[in-house]
Amino acid sequence: MNLPIDYHIQRDGDYFRLLYQVKQRIGYIHFYEDDQQRYVVDSTVVDPAFRGQGLANHLMHAVITLAREEKKYIYPLCSFAVRVLQNERYQDLWDPKEGSPNGGGYCAWLPEEKK
Repeated sequence: MNLPIDYHIQRDGDYFRLLYQVKQRIGYIHFYEDDQQRYVVDSTVVDPAFRGQGLANHLMHAVITLAREEKKYIYPLCSFAVRVLQNERYQDLWDPKEGSPNGGGYCAWLPEEKK
């Protein structure tokens, strides 16, 4: 999945930040490692002016790539992450104790950043 040329994803601790033209932050995905060694994705945000371009998918795929590299499961609380992970091509990321993701219910599209 190729990101449009004007966009860049940068890791910042428990965030992947989406930058436009390298300087303007226009979105992020927040995740953390829980006590069961899974990445919990609890929010995905893209500025309303930039929505509809598939940019949230790029953020989610950054977490998916990291989880696969580190051989970790993903536990989605964010409704967007739930929707992405319900695709069977990501079943290697589902925690077998939990089964298919059905979500915990945190809204994916927040009006502003938490941090």
